[in-house]
Amino acid sequence: MDNTRDCFSNAVKIAAESLFKTTEPVFSLGDVEPGSGCNFAALVGYMGTEIRGIFAVSMWGDSIERDRGNLYRDWVGELANQLAGRVDNQMARYGIKFDVTPPIIIRGEVLGSAIKGAATSLTFTSSSGTCGVWALLDVLEEAEINPTTIEDQLAEGEIVLF
Repeated sequence: MDNTRDCFSNAVKIAAESLFKTTEPVFSLGDVEPGSGCNFAALVGYMGTEIRGIFAVSMWGDSIERDRGNLYRDWVGELANQLAGRVDNQMARYGIKFDVTPPIIIRGEVLGSAIKGAATSLTFTSSSGTCGVWALLDVLEEAEINPTTIEDQLAEGEIVLF
């Protein structure tokens, strides 16, 4: 990886793929245009000395909403929060850290077109519906990219007890 933008896009893809393998239903990377059918999204902002931006996660599909019931929006908000944390972990390997905001939910008729221009746009599909992931990125200061090798690094989702 040569620059901050490339490292970030790679980190988002790795983080999103690992996150959606742990959800129920399991989602896999698809090729649907992100945002088609999107009318609400969970947003998590992030800010560091080198980068800032927004992560957006949206799901559409009647079965997902029906299966999750009243917790549907909270669930999508938590997915956006977990995505931000996983990207933060990935970027830490390059010496780039950031803080995140709590997730918020927005609604609208054409959110998919409002999020166009994202640094990274991914779509994940399952038998129950579709999930769009967008990561908007503003590079404040180009970071010196020095990938670190962390021995015995935990996989995403593992915990350390003190």
